[in-house]
Amino acid sequence: MLAIILEGYIDIPSDRFDAVARVIPQYVQEMVARLGCISFDIVPSPDIPHRFLAKGTFRDQVAVDAHFKPSKASDWAKLTAGLPRIYMVSRTD
Repeated sequence: MLAIILEGYIDIPSDRFDAVARVIPQYVQEMVARLGCISFDIVPSPDIPHRFLAKGTFRDQVAVDAHFKPSKASDWAKLTAGLPRIYMVSRTD
């Protein structure tokens, strides 16, 4: 099965870190519920403070594109607005 994998991280300023950590479970649940999302998770980095690591596996490019269009009204979108996301894309066969 072909799948698209996104892996990356987001660094959170210390004044937003606790608030972002609180909304992660809801955000992950919303992402996993989207059509074409096989798996998605966000975990704290074991090595770098205030960094969250993210990994998602998606069925196709349509699902990846949908992942990058979350509701701007979501708590995740509000709390992480303006923060760069660093990620790479790979494909499996």
